[in-house]
Amino acid sequence: FRSWDSGLAIRQSYADDATVVAASALAVFDWFDRFNIYGHRVGHADRNGTTGSLGLTQVLTPTTLASINYGFTVQEGTMGNTWNSVPLATGGRGPELLPAERLRHALVGRAAQWLPWDGALRLYYRFYADDWGIVAHSVEGQLMQRLTPELYVGGYYRFHTQTGARFFTTLAPLDATLRVADSDLAPLDSETLGGKIVLDLPLTGEIRALHLELACERYVRTNDLHMNIVSWATGFRF
Repeated sequence: FRSWDSGLAIRQSYADDATVVAASALAVFDWFDRFNIYGHRVGHADRNGTTGSLGLTQVLTPTTLASINYGFTVQEGTMGNTWNSVPLATGGRGPELLPAERLRHALVGRAAQWLPWDGALRLYYRFYADDWGIVAHSVEGQLMQRLTPELYVGGYYRFHTQTGARFFTTLAPLDATLRVADSDLAPLDSETLGGKIVLDLPLTGEIRALHLELACERYVRTNDLHMNIVSWATGFRF
């Protein structure tokens, strides 16, 4: 698998940075091995994607920040990973049959509010739609609380719901011109509940602090995927 990308971004500030307008464009080209559903390599495949986005960030009050962003993506080429299979009504399995193009829209809104007890509330909403028939809504809330100058904790909850691709199936007729059984493209609801603890240990010199972060989350969705995720991050703040 090889991937190349190139992008361009521009931003303009107004009213002493109280208002920021940003625009970006990104082009990505992927080139990868093609495998059939039996695991045999059968040459190569490629796909490309072009994304354009436009965003606005606004300081609403001395303690409130909000932003909105719209993005549009066009993808062309081999849309799947080539080895996924689909159960057939006649018995056995066949390869996925996907469109050669996908048009995707995403609208994202964010808000951050400082809380007077040395905490912060962050809210997130995302609307997504594409020409495969998927329409999705995602909402998330995060609450951060500083316990000491070096230590803070956070909790978050996320809910996601989506319709499935119009050609999603768990049992496809043999003559179907489009078919996919990927559970990520199925109708589903999902929930994520998590928390983290963060410690920034002060240092001297150009490195301001040693950053330590431990996070845990529980992810469940209605088509029988359940995950417990633990992550650890270490870095430096300059």
